[in-house]
Amino acid sequence: MLELLMDALGDASTPLDLASKVSALLAEAAGGWCAVWLRDRAGNHLQLAGVSHFDSSRRAATRDLLAGWTPAGFDLSSPANTEHGRSLIVPLVDLEGLNSFFGSAERARVAAQIGSTSALVAPLVHGHSNLGLLMVVSGSYGIPAADRLEPLFGLIRHIASAFAYLDRLAAVRHASQRLSITNLHLHAILDAIPQGVVVSSAPEGRVVSTSRALSELLGKPLDLDLPISLIPKVYGFASPDGEPYHPDQLPWVITARTGSPVKPQEMLILRNGSEPVTVLCSTSPIPGESGELVGAVALLQDISDRKQLELQKDEFLAMVAHELKTPLTAVKGYLQLILRMARRKEMGSMGPKEFGMLEIADRQVTRLSQLVFDLLDFSMIRMGRLDLRCVDFSLTSLAKDLLAQMQEMAPEVVLDLEGSPDSMVRADPHRVEQVLANLVSNAMKATAPGGRVHVKIGRDGDSVITSVHDSGAGIPREIQGRVFDRFYRGPDRSHEGLGLGLYISREIVDAHGGRIWLESEVGVGTTFHFSLPASER
Repeated sequence: MLELLMDALGDASTPLDLASKVSALLAEAAGGWCAVWLRDRAGNHLQLAGVSHFDSSRRAATRDLLAGWTPAGFDLSSPANTEHGRSLIVPLVDLEGLNSFFGSAERARVAAQIGSTSALVAPLVHGHSNLGLLMVVSGSYGIPAADRLEPLFGLIRHIASAFAYLDRLAAVRHASQRLSITNLHLHAILDAIPQGVVVSSAPEGRVVSTSRALSELLGKPLDLDLPISLIPKVYGFASPDGEPYHPDQLPWVITARTGSPVKPQEMLILRNGSEPVTVLCSTSPIPGESGELVGAVALLQDISDRKQLELQKDEFLAMVAHELKTPLTAVKGYLQLILRMARRKEMGSMGPKEFGMLEIADRQVTRLSQLVFDLLDFSMIRMGRLDLRCVDFSLTSLAKDLLAQMQEMAPEVVLDLEGSPDSMVRADPHRVEQVLANLVSNAMKATAPGGRVHVKIGRDGDSVITSVHDSGAGIPREIQGRVFDRFYRGPDRSHEGLGLGLYISREIVDAHGGRIWLESEVGVGTTFHFSLPASER
């Protein structure tokens, strides 16, 4: 028996192969059946690895019996030994004993049918590691005599050692296979990706691998031996405005040094003698086996065609908006002339119904005009053609005149102004009025009739801060970061428009070197703030 087992140990190439051979030999020796459970790599769970019955006609029933079942009472979370006290010798002489051991009457019935008179359950322990469990069930010989147990435990120790050896061998093979795949096929995998790929090491961000697509973007392969400090200059990496990158600004260098991913951002590749290539670059950190940072991977996607298409779309939109502006202005002027004539009763027998229709038409033309002007501004911003005509003026005076006009058009909401006399700014008054009108208009829409919109203007160092507060429903925190996005109109879509007002306002403020932000609490209200550079005189 020992010689047969040793041969089996020598012939087995994997833990599963050994479990199958051991269960077959011990089942034959016991005149019953045998099962082997091995611990999985992920944790402390046992998985059935080998099962056999000396009677081939009963093997299927034995597998069915053990499906989803393991012997109870064995803790694999800490090291164990193979002393007699750690093993179980269980008499299975009647249905009561079978039911107690297998945990159900159905399993007890099956166990009795396949022949089960006693069971030896022993942990497979090697050194300080629990590898699994071995169970040998006798079908006819009864409980083994004491003098037969010690040699059996010695045999089990040999089996555990063999499992430990094969487990380590399998781990080495698995690691070797993974390493071979990484080393031999990394470039094949990278070259199959249509975007340019840069793999860099931590913490310095040195490039260790690239893809074929990156070479095509650069117009030549990236030299892996080139110092990081020379990469931006040699390969023309630059910001969207054409300013060459400092090495520390390269996205994959940032991620390799900080471990933080870089969100998609546009960058240029300035190739000598050709048009700049616009790419969208994003990065992710590469964790090691223990979670430590080992490098970063960057993905560079050529979006030049998309940028050109967007430019053409913006130019078309600007052209359409510009062409619509002139006839709309004429229609608006004629409607207002007719309304004035109707109010002076110069239109003959026009009744209230006809007069109301004219007012509706006038309001709709006003709305359409605003949409066209928003589209025109949006297109100009997208094409980088937002012209500013900056002069020195009092923001308080501008706000006072604007609020007076808006109050006359909407008397149902009270507009009040707390303006500082020290509010001189250097800005484009037309564009600043556009921003303030948009914020006040939004605040009025959010405020119930009889409510109040408060505008405050004051000096803060080198800036003048304007705040517009309403007592409306407030903006939920989860969408506050999106209110300045283009075409964003909120979840309820209750207000008219394209969702461009706050986007255009932000771009106007940014173009002046200021900033715009908000504070809001649901049920309390919202305050929008924007800053502008104070006048130097």
